[in-house]
Amino acid sequence: MRLTDVIQPVLEAGILTTDVESKINHLIWSGSANAQEIALLHQLLEGLTCGDIRYTTTAI
Repeated sequence: MRLTDVIQPVLEAGILTTDVESKINHLIWSGSANAQEIALLHQLLEGLTCGDIRYTTTAI
């Protein structure tokens, strides 16, 4: 699994769940992210900051 596979659906749906956050955290700490994945992570953080992406603790 790659960061792209996890982050892209979040960017499209506008919803980040705790389960997905956990997957992202694991992948980041694995140290295998490339420049494109870091750029997607940046988009995710911007979306969370400006409210385009909603964080929820319940699975969807």
